Amino acid sequence: MLSQGALEEKQKLCYPHPKPLCETPVSLSFQEQQESALRELQRLEARTETQSALPEAPLEASAITIGNFDGVHLAHKALLKTLIDESMKRGVPSVAFTFDPHPAHFLRPEKNTALLMPIHERIRKLKAFGIDHVVTLQFNDELATMCAESFVELVLKSLQPQLFVIGPDTRFGKNRSGNSELLSKMGKEAGFDVLPMPTLSLKGTKISSSGIRRCLQSGDVTTPRAWCESPFEIGGTVVPGAGRGRELGFRTANVESNWPTRPSQGVYVVGCLFPDSGSFYGVANLGTRPTFEDSKMASETLEVHLLDAGAPDLYGKKVQVQFLQRLRGEKQFESKESLIEQINIDISHARKVLEKEKR
Repeated sequence: MLSQGALEEKQKLCYPHPKPLCETPVSLSFQEQQESALRELQRLEARTETQSALPEAPLEASAITIGNFDGVHLAHKALLKTLIDESMKRGVPSVAFTFDPHPAHFLRPEKNTALLMPIHERIRKLKAFGIDHVVTLQFNDELATMCAESFVELVLKSLQPQLFVIGPDTRFGKNRSGNSELLSKMGKEAGFDVLPMPTLSLKGTKISSSGIRRCLQSGDVTTPRAWCESPFEIGGTVVPGAGRGRELGFRTANVESNWPTRPSQGVYVVGCLFPDSGSFYGVANLGTRPTFEDSKMASETLEVHLLDAGAPDLYGKKVQVQFLQRLRGEKQFESKESLIEQINIDISHARKVLEKEKR
């Protein structure tokens, strides 16, 4: 680790709080310093549950990664697999640190970066991947102004990492000074390894969360599906609608959702996963229903016509809507008859897409 004197000098320069988080009295025993550091990490957590995601006691060894992991795409999965493989080789638990809110939301709120999934879904996917401890840190002024070195020292004392697995774009600490180069320098002094992950590309294009966002904004749901190995999806609840679908002869499930990102408005082939009622394919309209309402005044809705016969009553049911393929953009029709004609064309096209999907 950095010497106490060097750490104090570094903290004076870049950590404005009167008592740095990782500063512990030299009179404390090593075990007491570990326990103190663990309590500080627990204090920094953004709790999604009442229980801390950190271990109950300081770890004797660990393998660690740090990142936002928005979308949990192929590059994230390659990093997480490497972390798990390395932790198993070493016989130590794996720990993934992530942040809520997203640092971009806190530092650059004017950009209004649309996340691909809410924090609870990100945590669920990371846990499902097999990470032993998924720790969400609350990104606020305190964390934003903490030196990268101070944060690493806090982790060193509480979790004693043998290894950091770090993505090519990973940055942490004040002024984004924490990266694989800084960790490698600290690792030489503290005795831990650093494994930098390379950039991952598919067909010559770098895989990234921002790239997925751009695809969705243009209505491309095919590329995100390839980059994540699963369709882009949003979660919601089926609620009563205006009943227009039934009047037109196409019963629809109206999905209410506060998912942070959606594809651009249009008509899509979708899969609907109901935890208690099975899965169904459908045709979804995402938009403002311009044939019936003023699109400038109407709120955006997601309406799904299920193609499977015998679908049960789904009102009040939770659902994950997976976007499989875009059929067309949303448009205004001159009459109900022309809209019905187009819906039948959309359904026909969707069934052709699904024939290939089911092969």
